[in-house]
Parts: sequence; C-alpha cells; structure tokens
Amino acid sequence: MHGCKQAVRLERGNLIYKRHKLKLIIMKTKIYGVFDSNDCLIDISLSETATKRYATINGYDKIGYRIGYNAFYCAEKTNGKWLIL
Repeated sequence: MHGCKQAVRLERGNLIYKRHKLKLIIMKTKIYGVFDSNDCLIDISLSETATKRYATINGYDKIGYRIGYNAFYCAEKTNGKWLIL
C-alpha cells in the first residue's frame, strides 16, 4: 500500500494504526488472568468466565484483567464463591 495511512489491522482485539514510522497503539481489549503469589498478573483468556474456570482448576483465588500494561483486580474466591471486588 502507498500513501500516509499504510495499514489498519486487528491483532488479538487491539487496533494498530501504522502511519509512516510512527505506530499509535490503541489497546481497548481487556485481557483476563490470574494473580500469582507475587501479585503478578498471568494472562489467561479474553473472557472472565474462562479465567474463573482456569483459576478454579489450578488453585488460584484471585483473578483480574489488564488494559495495556495496567492490571486491576476483578474477583476473589472465598468460601467456594467468586466475589466481585
């Protein structure tokens, strides 16, 4: 492609606009994951339900999501139930 706007493409839900050598990244997708013992988010899925299932099977009790590089707590499992934080 020629011209200023070279390409607009979709990568795992994130829109990436290329304009000459400058890349502007707009990250709108929530990526859900589990928090380990060091409170680091480990990416698991694009859905909260799948992340809760993974966490239950593998013994994690806190899940969250990230947008870009920022991570947030979403829910915690206490007494066998997921409580929204």
